[in-house]
Amino acid sequence: MQGIAVDDKRVYWVTGGQNGSVLSVLKTGGGLKTLATLQPSPMDIAVLGTNLYWSVVPGGAGPQCMAMVASTSGNPGPSCVTSSTDDTVRMTLGGGGIVLLAQGTGANVNNEYIGFATPGSMYTNVETNGVSQAVAASEQEAMLGNRSDYHVDDVALPGLTYGPILCMTNCGTAASVDMTLDVSAANILWITANGGVYEAPILPAAGSAGTLLAELPAGTFQRMARDASYAYVTGLGTSVFAVPLAPAADGGAFLTLASGENQPSGIAVDESAVYWGTASGAIRMTSLP
Repeated sequence: MQGIAVDDKRVYWVTGGQNGSVLSVLKTGGGLKTLATLQPSPMDIAVLGTNLYWSVVPGGAGPQCMAMVASTSGNPGPSCVTSSTDDTVRMTLGGGGIVLLAQGTGANVNNEYIGFATPGSMYTNVETNGVSQAVAASEQEAMLGNRSDYHVDDVALPGLTYGPILCMTNCGTAASVDMTLDVSAANILWITANGGVYEAPILPAAGSAGTLLAELPAGTFQRMARDASYAYVTGLGTSVFAVPLAPAADGGAFLTLASGENQPSGIAVDESAVYWGTASGAIRMTSLP
């Protein structure tokens, strides 16, 4: 199970592998609805209005599709948003379009890029300042976790101009594996591979040091989501955690929302519940803390 997204009525998710699928179900449960099949290695999924977007990584040489779009109703069916010779690593929405963290191919196989496209427009990119695997975006900028020396970079959208480094100190001691903005879009939140959950302000005038919100138990961490009160994190193992965005004075607080899960990965939240997917293909939910 990979990424998950929600709207007011349904949960949407992608299954991985070379022949992945895009599926949905009502939040109240019921039969599954298949929106797309034979999708090559889908990873991330996002919903905006009545459109659903997801990343793909086709095999082969030459320009390949990087992201797909379809109606949340399934009609019309999926079409390619943008293509390039790069391979998609992660995808999110921002700046009025698609933000893509990508790996080069051919002679550029050792290069990583942050790219941007609007549906039907040319894909543009700029080489990143280090290897990353986490990206988030607002309407003005993209943020990515740089794992060369564990800081958070900022890139202006849509022109892809590198801005100030958002977090330079106290940004974690391991690679960022996922990140998101808080509800106000004033802070960037991220989870590191060794379980640190961090926050830093986006405005450079506010400083360039991160704040450790919590250190989660050892595990392989996967995805995160947030609402106004908590960051929610899945661990590739058995657990789903909630980390308060306004921690106690001594810090380090977190809640275990679920345990004994079968490798939870993708996670999403709405006004009443947290949703995640498991390795067995189940979509699970629990009430907000």
